[in-house]
Amino acid sequence: MSNLINKALELIESQKKYHQIILIFILLTLVVISLSQLSDIRKNRALLKNAKSDYLYVDNKYNLIEGRVSLNQLINESESVNSLLINISKKYNLANFQISQKSAQNLIRFEVNELGLLAKLTNIFAQENFIKITKISILPSKNTYKVEIYYS
Repeated sequence: MSNLINKALELIESQKKYHQIILIFILLTLVVISLSQLSDIRKNRALLKNAKSDYLYVDNKYNLIEGRVSLNQLINESESVNSLLINISKKYNLANFQISQKSAQNLIRFEVNELGLLAKLTNIFAQENFIKITKISILPSKNTYKVEIYYS
């Protein structure tokens, strides 16, 4: 590499004008090519950012539709609210799932390990009309979230 630099410096220092002109032309060509490549990289980054945004939008919509279809399927297969809740617990592998009553209110208890699953389940219970939620209690611990949902 240093040999190449030394030769370039010799051309610059030489008294022959055509060497200097050729070297300047080569340098300008390299600068133009570099700028062109940088411009292409910026355009590709912008396209990648837009494609990622589009993918996330479509993925979110797909997950909403898939969740809705899946929930409708569970609703149709269930005979009562309790059987629906049990089917939901089986579908999402909820740990320590219990249905009980406390102070004349129905209560669902379960544990989940993932925050994303917790958000999904909370949305399912809150947005659907098969139960009317009166209170939600979420107790985070080191590895799990203990959830209590009071409903009528």
